[in-house]
Amino acid sequence: MMTPSRPPVDAACRNASADQLSVMGSTSRGELSAWIKRTALETGFDLAGITHLARSQHAGYIQEWFATGQHAAMDYLQRHAPVKIDPQIHWPWVKSVVVLGLIYRPPVSDIPTAAGPGTEPKGKIAAYAVGRDYHRVMAGLIKRLARAIAARESESFRWAASVDTSPLLEREFAARAGVGWIGKNTMVINPKKGSWFVLGELLTNINLTSDSPMADHCGSCRRCIDACPTAALTPYQMNAARCISYQLIENRGDIAPAYQQPIRDAGYLVGCDICQAVCPHNSKAPMAANPAWGNLLQAMIAPSEVSGWDELEWDRQTRGRATRRVKLPMWKRNASILAGEEPPSADQL
Repeated sequence: MMTPSRPPVDAACRNASADQLSVMGSTSRGELSAWIKRTALETGFDLAGITHLARSQHAGYIQEWFATGQHAAMDYLQRHAPVKIDPQIHWPWVKSVVVLGLIYRPPVSDIPTAAGPGTEPKGKIAAYAVGRDYHRVMAGLIKRLARAIAARESESFRWAASVDTSPLLEREFAARAGVGWIGKNTMVINPKKGSWFVLGELLTNINLTSDSPMADHCGSCRRCIDACPTAALTPYQMNAARCISYQLIENRGDIAPAYQQPIRDAGYLVGCDICQAVCPHNSKAPMAANPAWGNLLQAMIAPSEVSGWDELEWDRQTRGRATRRVKLPMWKRNASILAGEEPPSADQL
């Protein structure tokens, strides 16, 4: 639930003449569903599954999560709560959701935090943000998939895209679609692909065949919980207010002293990967095949370098990247903390 919000992706839609069509043309639902998943993989996605758009099975948990303030200052999440619980409020025409996954794991995820003797420590960038902005990459691939479906089933096909941009509980839908299970670190985990992948969805009026959910394979493991520097995790639940990613990316104000030393210990400037890095299911997770994550130039950045940035340099460094959500004053605040210096106060951010 705690993912960076972005301006809405341009979700191209095609008006349909029969929104509730169950079988399109002469193709059966099962055959069409299988073809869509194969085509998704051929398009460049690493994972694909299908489920129906339906009310959340965890409405009570969602309401309690907000009621106890675990969303911190992300009030926009709470405003969207009714649609998160019942997405058909927002998408009354949608029947099925094609859930898509794209692996982003670059080699940088294996780089140790510690710097060599006599060298300045460098701040790590969370692996998903090292390459191009995943919102754009995923949106482009979803549009490509939609064009392929439209070429085959043009008469009644209507669709919309979501890439962490709408009040859709994409991790719950990913679990329903059999893409993986929601692990104790709240990430979607696939037994062969691990959890180093971003999610996107193609919502459609086609009534497709749903895949079966996957069994939970976390077992008694609690490595993610024990490794979290700020105790943000309990089994299957994250307190976003305590998460290092929230503090470095979403928190626009002061970072409390209690979190500053854990941030230094973790060694991140933007985001955090610790709960994924320690997960046994990621020990053999494949590296990203998509070239969007092939440029590792912004994998680690020295705090002293960030302190010298102006708005033009910030623009150059973050253009076309997910790191752009972190504004220049926040970069400098994060760098100050990592360097062991007094960070600027909130009125300076």
